[in-house]
Amino acid sequence: MRSEKFGCFASETESKTKKIAFDIVLLFLLGLICIVSFLLLNEGFIALITSWGWTPREVLIDTANFWMWLLAVLVLAILPAVVEEIVFRGLLLKLFLRVGVVFAVIASSIIFAIYHLNWAQLVYQFIFGIILASIVVRTKRLWYAMILHFINNFIVITYTYIVGDTGTLAFNWQTIFIMFTVAIMGSLFAIAIVKSLSVKGEEKNRKAID
Repeated sequence: MRSEKFGCFASETESKTKKIAFDIVLLFLLGLICIVSFLLLNEGFIALITSWGWTPREVLIDTANFWMWLLAVLVLAILPAVVEEIVFRGLLLKLFLRVGVVFAVIASSIIFAIYHLNWAQLVYQFIFGIILASIVVRTKRLWYAMILHFINNFIVITYTYIVGDTGTLAFNWQTIFIMFTVAIMGSLFAIAIVKSLSVKGEEKNRKAID
């Protein structure tokens, strides 16, 4: 009897581990989609306000050497992923959920975007905040949002370290079309991935129903 229970427990643990490992792969893929899809949309926003004569304050990551890159990963990827998620998704989102899910996701994302005090990142941070909040609401796992937040910042820092600043996007109708097409496709993929993530406690709930 004990061996059967142990075998069942081991099987459940293995299944849970595989699901979490698969979720982490999905989160990495989602991070890439966010960078490709929504940063392009954000670049379009920067190009728009630049065409109006307003030059936004854009913070460039100084990663002149490997040690600066390593410091940037610690300060701009690891720490924000933990601290900001605790504040915005762990505290604010939870507080706003008393009003409603949609309000909580949007309100926490707006505050998250404004918090960065950078118009150059406003659009991207708002969209990214919605994705992070949706993940926490969907999966009930705050650390999933931390992982995605880290992946996002890590990719940006590493790309800047390897490639450098690529300059400002040209703002024209072709750019607008490409920008929104990529953003829409990215949104569809992002929604599909978020829905594919496992939900905390779903196995227990299934057993209770069975």
